[in-house]
Amino acid sequence: MKILLTGSTGLLGSHLLEQGLEKGYHFKLPTRKISPRSYLNSVVENPLITHYDVSDSWDDAIFKDVDFIIHCAGLASPFEKDFEEMDKVNIELTKYLYERKGKAKFVHISSIATLSSGSEDYTISEDNPGRVRDTYYAQTKKKSETWLEEQNDSELLIIHPCYMLGKYDSRPSSGSIFFTLKMGKVSEYINNVKNFVAASDVASGIYQALEKGNISGHYILGGENIELKYFFKQALVELQLEKELTQVTHSDHGQVREFCTSNAISFDKAMNDFAYNPIVNLREMVRESIRYFADKKMLRVKPRRPKIGE
Repeated sequence: MKILLTGSTGLLGSHLLEQGLEKGYHFKLPTRKISPRSYLNSVVENPLITHYDVSDSWDDAIFKDVDFIIHCAGLASPFEKDFEEMDKVNIELTKYLYERKGKAKFVHISSIATLSSGSEDYTISEDNPGRVRDTYYAQTKKKSETWLEEQNDSELLIIHPCYMLGKYDSRPSSGSIFFTLKMGKVSEYINNVKNFVAASDVASGIYQALEKGNISGHYILGGENIELKYFFKQALVELQLEKELTQVTHSDHGQVREFCTSNAISFDKAMNDFAYNPIVNLREMVRESIRYFADKKMLRVKPRRPKIGE
């Protein structure tokens, strides 16, 4: 299997690369910059990898003899100064890749944010979605989905990961919540239910879908539906912070409002169609994330000896 993978230095892309190499898959990896903290940096010389620097332009060879394009690259930012770049990455790059795909199957990594605004009082599924979230990131991801659907591609696969955690979050992306807690910038939370999933489980699910064959359409890949008070309790333990957050019903804090905007999620469709089965629990994924940040000296946390039964 030959895969063109974008976003290979990111959280999910790194896990897709790690698991794919273990399976013996060949990868074409276009990047602009390789972080020394990324998983790719440690395997870039692997003979199963062909790396392309696309800082200036894309080589036509990137698209030749490819079985799958997994478009994992994306940009999320709350700042207006980044909106133009988000259009380029989340919309224009998607169109460019699809138009160059040839006979390759196109796998678009979207977001649960295009199916759930957090204002719904029911469990979100592919057949029972909510409204798209009102962030610029969610809006751009939705626009790219809409454009892809207009191509009437019967083999198109769109993946909606829930809130991912795990090692290799070298930017960081979703793991930035731990930095915010560590720096004391969050003191309150809204106790909604949020679906947390290990990036390794999402990567496994994507390969299950590809290996099954004839899988297309929209699929949610999630993990555990957790009340946020339990997430924050576990995060504070692993960060070794002896404090409590205040539960509120509304917050003017932008990151609190965005992080706590959530719904319970069902991924029964993926379980039924290609035996998706997430195995990493919340405690394990929180611990793995924080250990990675500590090991890479991104976050100062002393090694914690687990208590009996943990």
